[in-house]
Amino acid sequence: MRTFERWAQVPPGEHRASRRVHLHFYRAPAAILGSGRVEALRTERTVPDGYGHVTGSGEFQDLSVGAVYRAVGYAGSPLEGVPFDRERHVVPHDRGAVLDDGVPVPGLFVTGWIKRGPVGLIGATRSDARETVETLLSATRPAAPRPGREAIDELLRERGIPVVDWGGWLRIDAAERELGARHGRARTKIVDRAELTERGRPNVAVAGGGEG
Repeated sequence: MRTFERWAQVPPGEHRASRRVHLHFYRAPAAILGSGRVEALRTERTVPDGYGHVTGSGEFQDLSVGAVYRAVGYAGSPLEGVPFDRERHVVPHDRGAVLDDGVPVPGLFVTGWIKRGPVGLIGATRSDARETVETLLSATRPAAPRPGREAIDELLRERGIPVVDWGGWLRIDAAERELGARHGRARTKIVDRAELTERGRPNVAVAGGGEG
């Protein structure tokens, strides 16, 4: 609120930027409108009940927009064989080292939202990952020289796990931009994992879908 108050005190015309941000409080998304592409967002006015919850009022407003970005929350899911805190939806750990009833699991480390919950931005994610890597390095002292990154790719292939290298990422990026251009957008994200890995393979043409 202090930040909003400072913004409100800036005289009109000062610090003019190329973009404007509109904040709509007590508005819940009700529908995305458009034919083949996003053209508007319908929101419903909500009413607080005094206990930290809101209810719909039946009052709707349509906002003309060209894109919608979802931020509807996140809850981690357990992985087979990995300890999991079902109340906090995270993997229990000590500075990134996974714990099972308080005891470190040898060779198992965790980072990201599954480690600390859905909080923070890129900066927090980087420092979080650094902590885990430092913990990993302090716990592993290889007697022999470490193999290069090519060895990781080879190990994944031996286990039947698809590998998407830098060239594959570029192919996925081009495919998403092409899908988006069909609808006048910068890109359309491909959300299906199988299609992503297939498009990331060299010299593979994938037809159809992928719009999300």
